[in-house]
Order: sequence, then C-alpha cells, then structure tokens
Amino acid sequence: MTAFGAASLIAAWLSASAWAPDPSYEIYVTNEISGDLSLISGSTLKVEATVPLGKRPRGIEASADGKSLFVALSGNRVLTRIKVGMRPRAVAFTPDGAKAYVPGELDGSITIIDTQKLGIIGTIQLEGEVMRPMDAVISPDGRSLYLSTGLGRQVIHVDTRIDKVLREVTVGTRPWGLAVSPDGRRIFSANGPSNDVSVIDADSFKVIATIPVASGPWGIAVASRPSH
Repeated sequence: MTAFGAASLIAAWLSASAWAPDPSYEIYVTNEISGDLSLISGSTLKVEATVPLGKRPRGIEASADGKSLFVALSGNRVLTRIKVGMRPRAVAFTPDGAKAYVPGELDGSITIIDTQKLGIIGTIQLEGEVMRPMDAVISPDGRSLYLSTGLGRQVIHVDTRIDKVLREVTVGTRPWGLAVSPDGRRIFSANGPSNDVSVIDADSFKVIATIPVASGPWGIAVASRPSH
C-alpha cells in the first residue's frame, strides 16, 4: 500500500534520543471527521500521503502480507450481534485465535470470549468513571492486550496470561484507535480531538513521540512494507 497520490507532509515532533526510525513499516490512520486516511512513514514519522475513504472511517486492519487495508465506514449494515458489555467498540483476537477481547465503552468492561466454545470465560472491569475502553489490540507475541480509554486519556496494558491490568499511560485527548508495530516495540494511539498520534514504548510504557495528523484521527494500523 505505498502507491498513493500527491503527498501531504506534516511536520512531526520526536525526541531523537528516544526514537530509532524504522523503514520496515508504515503507519495508517483513519480520520473520522475529514473522511480520509493518513499514511505515515516509519522512517521519517511524517505524513506522506492522504487518501479519501468515505463517510466517517473508523476501525482499520492490515492484511498479514501488508498489501491490503480493511477500513470500517460508519453506517454499514450490521450482520451479527453478540451480547457483551455496553456499547462494544472493537474486538481483538490472540494470535492463536483462542481468545477474543471485546471492550464495552459505557460500562468500562472487557469481555473475554473462548472462540472455540463461543462462550464468555471472564471479564476485566476498569476502575474510574471516565475509563471507557474503546479500541483493543494484541501484541504480536499474544502476551499483551492494549486498550484505549477515550475520555480517560489513557492507554492500558493487560497481561493476557492472567487477564489483569498491569500499567497505564496518559496520551492525547480521547485516544480512540490503537496499533502495534510488527516487532511489538511500539504502540500507536490515535487521539481524536487533539488531532495527533502518540507513540508509546512497549518496554517503558511511556510516550516517546507525538505526531500531528489530520482532523479527528480514529482508526490506525501498522503494516510491514511489502518486498518488491
């Protein structure tokens, strides 16, 4: 997914001592309000292209080979409903496909589902009135679940081996979409009202860079550059 139209470059702030540029992947951000997609270079941490998508793009996933992106546009027909927490926003699967995590925004819950038995095997309850889980992503090794919390302004780290919250970090205003780099070392948070992306170091679980993007970033995905 590197062939786009004219590039729109936006300056990005970063700490050179904290960030090592990685040309092996690209970062894709869906912008809900402007209805388009921002392509960010993993090498320069700058927006290299903006692509029109349609009405209110939100969730985004990249194919395993990095050649395709799948974007959810608001208003599409609902095919199936599953009873979980209040106002489910996303679903994240472990790499082996054994478990699924579904955040419930309004009740601060994360429902854990056994995908083989199609039954609920647990619930994680977040503390705090403004802790409203939005997006959920799993690390490549399957050991970590990351959750954005919207009004809570935090990204939360859950250990999937024990299904317990380990750490939190404050990011931009109302974090929505999340993505993890292919090597699992970085977590990216799309912060809607602040129009930026926070870059989190997975080891220290601290924000190491902030990247300005277009208006109302919602979804975000990271894909390895396909070999040519």
